[in-house]
This record gives sequence, C-alpha cells and structure tokens, in this order.
Amino acid sequence: MAENPRETQPLQYLDNLLAEYYKLQGDDSYYNTKEALQWSDNTPKGKFGYFCDENGIEHDMDEVTEELSTDDAKDCMYCDFDANGFPIDASVAATDRIKEIFRVICHCWNHGKAPRKVQKLDIEWKTDETDRKSAADRYSAQCPAIFGSQEADLCNAFAIGLKNNIPFISYLVDAYQRDKMMTKDKMLEVAEWGAKSPLLSKINSKSKSQAETIQSGVKTYMKRLAHPFHWTPANKIHDNIQQIVKYFVAASQFVGQMLQSQSTPFSYDVMILVKKTVSQQEVLLPPMGDSSDDDEEDDGENKADDDYYNKDGKDYFGNIEAQLKGNQCTFVKKSLQSNNRGVRFFIETFKEFNGKLGAEKYKDKSAYNMASYPRKKRFCSVIDRRGDGDDDFFLYEPPDDCNTIPEQHVADWFFNAGVTCIVPSMYYQKPLSQIKKDEFDPQDTLKTNNAYKGKAITISFHVEQQDVVRCYLFWNGCYVRIVSAQDLKHVLHTIFDVKYQGNEKYLNSDKPDDDLQGLNVQDEVFDLFYKEVTTIKEQDK
Repeated sequence: MAENPRETQPLQYLDNLLAEYYKLQGDDSYYNTKEALQWSDNTPKGKFGYFCDENGIEHDMDEVTEELSTDDAKDCMYCDFDANGFPIDASVAATDRIKEIFRVICHCWNHGKAPRKVQKLDIEWKTDETDRKSAADRYSAQCPAIFGSQEADLCNAFAIGLKNNIPFISYLVDAYQRDKMMTKDKMLEVAEWGAKSPLLSKINSKSKSQAETIQSGVKTYMKRLAHPFHWTPANKIHDNIQQIVKYFVAASQFVGQMLQSQSTPFSYDVMILVKKTVSQQEVLLPPMGDSSDDDEEDDGENKADDDYYNKDGKDYFGNIEAQLKGNQCTFVKKSLQSNNRGVRFFIETFKEFNGKLGAEKYKDKSAYNMASYPRKKRFCSVIDRRGDGDDDFFLYEPPDDCNTIPEQHVADWFFNAGVTCIVPSMYYQKPLSQIKKDEFDPQDTLKTNNAYKGKAITISFHVEQQDVVRCYLFWNGCYVRIVSAQDLKHVLHTIFDVKYQGNEKYLNSDKPDDDLQGLNVQDEVFDLFYKEVTTIKEQDK
C-alpha cells in the first residue's frame, strides 16, 4: 500500500499545500527563502518548511494534529512562519490576522487542498497538449469505468477544469440540467442553452471553435456518465413522498454532522428501494378512501411488488445481505421504525458501523487510521422499503476498488465509484472469464446508472470540504444535481405518482417546505459559477 504523505511526511504535506495557497492568492514569494533547502525527495522547501528547520520541528503526525487542535490561534506556533507576509483577504481585520492564518493552515491540513475564496469567476481557457495529456492520464487512471478513454472535447474540458482547480465540465452539465429543469416545457437542448448562456456566449464571441468544443464536451460527458434527467418518465413511483423526503433530509443532515469532524473529503451514497413503480401506459387509480399522510398501506399495497419479480423475471434487490457478506463488506443492518428515521438514527448507526469497521477491516492501523474515518473513504447505505413492516437499513463500506478516494483526486472519481458499484453481485470479485455467459447479468451489481425501471433512487453526496458538498439524485438510469429544496420538489413531482394515496395532499400543503428546511447542501464555488452561466432570470427561479 502506498504511503500517505499526510501521515509519513506531515510537514512537507503542509508545506506543499501552503505553497498552493500562496499561488492561488497570486503571491509568488513562497519559495523565496534565505537558502535553497530541500526535502528528502529533493523537492524545494518553502517558507513553512524553512520555519520548521529553524525551529527544530520534525515530522510527527500526532504533534501536528495536537498543534492544530488548539482553541486559541495565538497558541499555534505554525502561525508565526510568515506572520507579516502571509497573504490574506483585505476584508480581514488586522486584529484577526493570526486567526485567519490559523484557519488557512487548518483548512490545508483537514481538507488536503488550499482554500480559495472566489469573489469573481476568472477562468483560464487556454490549454496546451501537455495540459490535455495530463488530464487524460489522470481521468483514465481514476475514472476507468466512465472515462477510461476520452474524446478530444472531453480532454479539453477536463484540462480546463484541472488548470482552474474546479470541476468545470461537471459544473457545466449541472448548470445545463438545472436550467432545463427550470424551463416550463423542460425541452431545452444543449445548443439552445449554449447560445443563451452569458458565459458561453462570451466564449463564442472570442472563439467559436472553443465554444463548440465545450458544448460538444457537455453532450459527450452526459453520454458517458448517465442520461440527462427524463422529465416525462415511462414509469412513476407508488410510494409515500413524505417518507422519502425525510430520508433525503436526514441523510443530508448526517453529512452535515460528519463535516464537523473535518474528515473530508469523503463520499456517501444512499440507495432507496421504493415500494412500487407503475407504467404510465396503464390507468392508475389511487386506493379508494385513503388520503392519509402516514406511511401505512392497505393489505394489497403492503405486499412486495409483483413487478419486481414477474415482469423483470428476477429480483435484483432480494439478496443484499448475502451479497455484502459474500464480498466481505463490513456492514451494519438495522430496522428503521416509523418513529425513528431521522438524523439521530443515521448518526447512532454510523457509530456502530465505525466501531465494527475498526475492529474488523482496519484493525491494523497501518491499513487505515480509523481516527480520521471517513476521510478519503466512501461508504454507502441501502434503505429497503418493499416489505410489510419496518424499512431495512444497511450501512456498509463497498468493495476496495471503489471505496478509497485517491490522492489528488478528480471530482469525477465520485461518479466513477457509483457506476462501479453500490452493492456488489455474488460473483463481483470473480474474473469475467470464470463467469458463465448465461449467469452474467450486468445489473446484478447495483449501480447508480442502472435503471431498474425506476425502482431505486440513489442520493449521492460528493463531499470535498465544508463549503463544497455536491448532491446528486440518480433514478431510472439518469441523474440531476440537487442544489436547493426547490430542485428536489421539481424532481419529486416528476418521478412520483402524485395521485397515489396522500402524495397530492402532502405536496399541496406547507409540509414539504417545512420538511425541506433541514436540507443541507452547499457549494460556494458552484453558486458563483451558476450565476455566470445560467440562462434563467432570477425572478423565474
């Protein structure tokens, strides 16, 4: 297993990140030290590294962690490494200078990247062959399931993103899909959107070929990752919308609680197996005399949906526990009772899972230090609502080929992990050559991009740092980003049969707004990006 520089070379790790911070601030003085000192791997030492040498500070992860755990910034000696020359925002008061330096150092240590306070979108559009080759290599290595090879338009888009330290192409697709969602007929095409977008129009005025390449990249990206969201789906869900909303909000609040531990980045995927889906070609009639908002069904609706078995010929979701056991995935299984489905349940179950993971898989600290879990890790949940009584809840770590965020990860690694595996099949770890052709079914491994006739909703949290949390909803083989509570309401109206039981009454009440007040997703950089690229006027949002 490769060494983690944060654990083995913590001072050099911080030195490199602080160099990145200075560069982002436009300050090129970081390596202008009195002597040309070098680390053990012959890379240059910057101001922080020089300071450590002068003060006899040596590599020790525990000491670094302790130094950065103080409640008073003035007690942290690291803040003195460039107290007068450290670049900070002009809005920070002189009396708060040390606090700001401490905040930046802690951010670098906790998040593995330098903070950037973006006031204005300023993108460098030019890329050369070296940029594109470097981008292609990183994406091929980290995202083999979706971007193992890339067309020229994708390479260019990836290179722009890496050069500007933002997930450019995924932000662009997110913005396009959100604008399409906001239009009345939801028929907005990429070319039409590109012509109206202020940012893309600006690019087009300077370089038509660049604008066309970027728009082509948007189309290619969506073909590779998952289809754009279907706003007129062939199937709709028969299930209690309010209960799904509560799970969605609880999961987002749970992620918010995890952020307080500063264990970023991490990934959390929640797959919800709904009670039933029905084709829109059929005549759908709600059960007679039932308009309740609670989670109870009549005897006929409470039974497992025949559609899971007869129409598909098999049940893809019937052996989750056996599949996790068969692939040696550490997991905890619980029953979600109707009166205990909030964020506290998620937190308590995670504590149990964390303890089990530390006692079993990561008992050897050289494999992973559980004190920092889930930093650079991915974990998942499945909520199974198909039974008669309480919902089943699984919390687990997926197989090793999709549970660890690589160093210097690209944003699309999170997507690649989801299309690699949510729940592994019984033969997941077998070479393809050892699986009989008539036994192999690509849908046996549950993934975000498999449709399953709309019977699974996956909520995917891509957590980069405290102010950068991307949230996506995958359903029926397509996906859309959830930026606000209003976005989720749009999606729910589309994928659920609103005439089913108490759904219409719930949606027409104040309850959705009340329930969604707790939704916790934020991405400050995307918010700025979206303002620059959107075609939707503020009053229409």
